Amino acid sequence: MPAHDGLVLVANGDALEREAGASGRSWPPALGQSDRDLRGDPGRAARTLAGAGRGLDARVAGESTRRLAPLRSAPRGRPYGYQDSAEWSRLVNWMGDHRLLRTSTDPRAAFTNDYLPGRGL
Repeated sequence: MPAHDGLVLVANGDALEREAGASGRSWPPALGQSDRDLRGDPGRAARTLAGAGRGLDARVAGESTRRLAPLRSAPRGRPYGYQDSAEWSRLVNWMGDHRLLRTSTDPRAAFTNDYLPGRGL
């Protein structure tokens, strides 16, 4: 399976269309801000995560935030949440090659960057 080292968000396209105003566009910048907060103070992020997770070990939270912070950054010159069409093409092709898709799928139908700041809609 093609490697992917980023956060993947899944959303219902119809719901996004209904919420295309402020609420539909608010989550990518909010996640971007949380990423900046995480990188700015990983200790605080780990404490917040450990406090919110029932039974989550504070050491595990600290180590996971330390290791995952570099993977959450936006690609240079792209907004937080940007998805590369070439990565999606590799994934769709791999899934097709392994008979995981019932029908032929256009990779461009699997994702959108339209809801990111400064993009699309």
